[in-house]
Amino acid sequence: MLEGYADNRDGESLHQLFDRMPSRHLVSWNTMIAFHVQVGEFRQAIEVFQRMQEKGIQPNPVTLISVLSAFACLGALAQERWIHAYIDKHGIELDENLGSSLINMYAKCGCLEGAIQAF
Repeated sequence: MLEGYADNRDGESLHQLFDRMPSRHLVSWNTMIAFHVQVGEFRQAIEVFQRMQEKGIQPNPVTLISVLSAFACLGALAQERWIHAYIDKHGIELDENLGSSLINMYAKCGCLEGAIQAF
């Protein structure tokens, strides 16, 4: 249901359902983060990611791709470097999608050195 509300860009219903859920799994959190990125609410996407971490939910590459997109659109270089360090520290494998998102994030922020390092 969350995905249906997100696809229809019905943020109000999406939030109501999410807030009423007795337990939330990673897919639920990913849906919320991706929704905020898709509608251009980048700070809210980061806030949802932070709440997810506070709840002890570990992100997966899908989560991180959305978060990287949010940081790239915000041009938040310090946070971009933090998320890259987070990926390295937790040994998250860089597949072609996550790696490309890292490169894109650095490039959008004008950090060619970071983009080259990610490459």
